[in-house]
Amino acid sequence: MLAREDARALCDRVLSCSPAATTEVILESRRSGMLRLAESAPSEQMVLLDPCLSVRVEHEGRSGRASGAAFDDAGIRRVVQDAWQAAQVSPRLDLPELVAGSGDDGAIGGDGGCTPGDADALLERDVSDKLDALADALTDVREAGAVATGFWDSTARSCSYATSAGCFRHALLAHDWFSSTVIAGDGGSGVAHDGHVDGSRLEGDAAGRVVRGALDLALRSKKPRPVLANTKRVLLSSRAVSELLLFVSWCGFGARSWIEKRSFLRRHENERVMDEAVTIVDDHEFFRGIGFDFEGMTRQRVPLVQNGMARRPVFDRPCALEAGEGFASTGHADRQPSAGGPSPSHLRMLVDDSKHVAPEALVDALGDGLVITQFHYTNLIDPVNVSITGMTRNGTFLVEDGRVVGPVQNLRFTVDVLDVLSEIVAAASVSETVLPFFGDAASSVPALVLPAFRFTSTTDF
Repeated sequence: MLAREDARALCDRVLSCSPAATTEVILESRRSGMLRLAESAPSEQMVLLDPCLSVRVEHEGRSGRASGAAFDDAGIRRVVQDAWQAAQVSPRLDLPELVAGSGDDGAIGGDGGCTPGDADALLERDVSDKLDALADALTDVREAGAVATGFWDSTARSCSYATSAGCFRHALLAHDWFSSTVIAGDGGSGVAHDGHVDGSRLEGDAAGRVVRGALDLALRSKKPRPVLANTKRVLLSSRAVSELLLFVSWCGFGARSWIEKRSFLRRHENERVMDEAVTIVDDHEFFRGIGFDFEGMTRQRVPLVQNGMARRPVFDRPCALEAGEGFASTGHADRQPSAGGPSPSHLRMLVDDSKHVAPEALVDALGDGLVITQFHYTNLIDPVNVSITGMTRNGTFLVEDGRVVGPVQNLRFTVDVLDVLSEIVAAASVSETVLPFFGDAASSVPALVLPAFRFTSTTDF
């Protein structure tokens, strides 16, 4: 993890040894402290140092990129030379000129992210502190005859972007995230999570509450009974809702699919695609996320769905140029050239107050239906219609007359996500931050009660 001035000095060294007239530098340095649990005890601990230098050069309309993990003079020269050689044999590309300007140097954190103090405090905690925080909860698991697994990831990283045109941007990013799954026998299992993506730490008994929450689900889901697979009302946890949102984002919230007319935002622009109570925005400031992209552009807050209506996706500069007059970058570029185009990474689902109920009242709002804790093996069927298939996992419960009757065996489902979000019965008045299993694209979503979710087949577990 590099301080701003150290990162600037290193970027200047890279730029000074490039033979190209146009050079771009992306510098990342990650430090992670990870603890893995198995059999209700620590099974693995890691401290990961992951530096990465990525250089792109342009020569006569050709672009070459190379990367490496060494920041000494020899390592820098090797990466620059590899990028230069790649540019000699690459096809010609029509990319926008590099961005000039130095971003927001007025204060630490002006380019988004957390403070150096937050990042340092996050990394100060060692594995013994984490085990102390988990000790009592793991004892509860063992005494209940259950088994806990888990993964606690504390990561801080610096990200810098610089160009030969004079641009320099820098941010510190950090997350502290713990997830636990508990297996209780007789078909009982449960999962829970908690954490922060804004640089703050899990404090006090937060991690212990995660384990106890997973244990509670595991004990309550023992001896599940079969249930008919058909269309049912459901109460989806925030974890399940975030997975739906992830597929919606992959399929429709980027400019590349919009330009190619694959995105539902393009096919239904300014038409209703979800319940009118739903607004979805990409909002990096809410998460204290990175405030710039990999073209050096300032990241903007972008409404993607507004009061249920389809709006425009996020753009990078190449896609904005391709889209034509009236389009501009929203600061969401990936490394260029980017075949997949830009994508959001700080999604918030906001539901109108008229749909809000207290979290503890959601089961009553469900009436008759199923409580879904987690989706499993979810895969995309049709990206145009955002059709997905998967199954339930780690706690599925039958509800009758607003009362949880008991656990049921897992079900397989196939749904069009836009259809299931076209009507919302109720939403939790409190949203939760969820970090996906893959990547760092956090989302903030409420638990939702939905009137129709299509289950297609049963299981025997």
